[in-house]
Amino acid sequence: MNYFYLIAGILLVLAGLLDFGSTSFILTKTGFITSKTNQGIAKFCFFLAGNRGDRKILEYLGSALIFFMFVIWLVVVWTGFSLIFMSDPESIYNSSSEQFADTYEKIYYTGFTLSTLGVGDFTPHSDGWRIITSLASFVGLILITMAITYLVPVISNAIQKRSLSLYISGLGESPEQIVISAYNGKDFSQLSDHLTNLGSMIFQYSQNHLAYPILHYMHNSNKDENVTLQVACLDETLTILMCHIPPELRPPSMSLQLTRRAITAYLETIKQPGKEDNDLPYPNLKHITEATGVSLINNDEASMQKIYGKLDKRRQIMCNMLLNDGWKWKQIQGSKYESDLHA
Repeated sequence: MNYFYLIAGILLVLAGLLDFGSTSFILTKTGFITSKTNQGIAKFCFFLAGNRGDRKILEYLGSALIFFMFVIWLVVVWTGFSLIFMSDPESIYNSSSEQFADTYEKIYYTGFTLSTLGVGDFTPHSDGWRIITSLASFVGLILITMAITYLVPVISNAIQKRSLSLYISGLGESPEQIVISAYNGKDFSQLSDHLTNLGSMIFQYSQNHLAYPILHYMHNSNKDENVTLQVACLDETLTILMCHIPPELRPPSMSLQLTRRAITAYLETIKQPGKEDNDLPYPNLKHITEATGVSLINNDEASMQKIYGKLDKRRQIMCNMLLNDGWKWKQIQGSKYESDLHA
């Protein structure tokens, strides 16, 4: 008995199952192996893309990570059980050649056992190895079943993520434009229902992100479909409405606060590292006044410094989130639906 192979095999199987279980079953957590692999592959893809969020290569990042995640789980568990079988030269018997299986035959036997197909010409040589074979088959069944179960909601939530982005971009191409488009000649109350809907959608997306952290890597190179850009745009819109629009003209405070708190929950979920010395511009309030004729409040330099000084940490987190996703702050100002189909 080779105890080194046995112990190494057991540790590998446990590591693979622990990482798999942490990622698939525990909300708010990704396994250590999966987390480090995802970060490494993501950094490499962003390097290839020149750290530009509009590069098409990044759209394949999420799919690539899902593929490598399942491959790594399979390889780690497969290697672990192979080492366990290799620890005993007489663990597996080849009934065709009437000899004990060699190293490569044990690897082959382990793969077919994990796939739950089984191999008729190879059999465990003792009751103990029959039990281990059954255990390996059971682990393989759980791994394959849960991998498929994990994949389906990830795809569904990625579609919801895109829908959220399109909803926000449909309101306007920039924070100022959203505010201007919401003006009905009297006030900005027609944004109320939209903000309530968006608040609910963002809360749901934040929870989905906790349950499936790989959603963070589901990147879209189209600005109108990129949730990072659009949530930043919406948050700046809320700042304008809450701090510069006269109170009597604003949407109901409940809808404003709901959406603001939803974005706060989203930011706490992301927790992106980065610098906090970005020089972020103020919104273009003059543009809003010229387009609507509304006299804005708190638009003098002293008031602006006070308001955006308090919001600086929030805006810095938002900016770092954009930078880590390959975008720049100025890109929350953009051309919406540059297409022949958009009038």
